[in-house]
Amino acid sequence: MTPHHLAAAISAAENFDQLKGALSSLLTIEPPPPPVAEIELLTVKEARAVLGGISKASFYELAKEPGFPAAYRLNARIVRYARADLLDWLRTTKSPPPPAAG
Repeated sequence: MTPHHLAAAISAAENFDQLKGALSSLLTIEPPPPPVAEIELLTVKEARAVLGGISKASFYELAKEPGFPAAYRLNARIVRYARADLLDWLRTTKSPPPPAAG
């Protein structure tokens, strides 16, 4: 092998190593992100039951309070509440919701 051929072979090998490194970083497959926890969305009626079966009027009064869980608006007419948010609110609130009217 002539010095010219040797230099060309070394250069090709270096280029190959660079190319191999670049390709391996491009072809590295990252694991998928962990699954997002499912959110159980409740109707107002179901949310009222979680809060002890309170009346509709009491529910809407509580919903106006600061700190009450935010509603998920699915469209202009459909509103849902996350069960986990309601349960967290119940655990952290200072006073329980008023009892259901007989």
